[in-house]
Amino acid sequence: AKATELHATQMKDGTMAMRQVQSMDIPADGELKLKPGGYHIMLIGLNRPLVAGETLPIKMKFEMAGETTINAKVK
Repeated sequence: AKATELHATQMKDGTMAMRQVQSMDIPADGELKLKPGGYHIMLIGLNRPLVAGETLPIKMKFEMAGETTINAKVK
């Protein structure tokens, strides 16, 4: 993808709306699930179509833990 954005989906005026967020808080010893209808990563300007079931490496940057690469499954 040419760009990525962090997004949150929220109910606004009776309609589901996505908005870009600058960061996502993960509680100490907790977890944050990325999923449709909640927090998710928006891939913008794809270089090729995504195929359901494939796995993509995505580099994540954490404030306290640094960078790591995760494998995200396309749904």
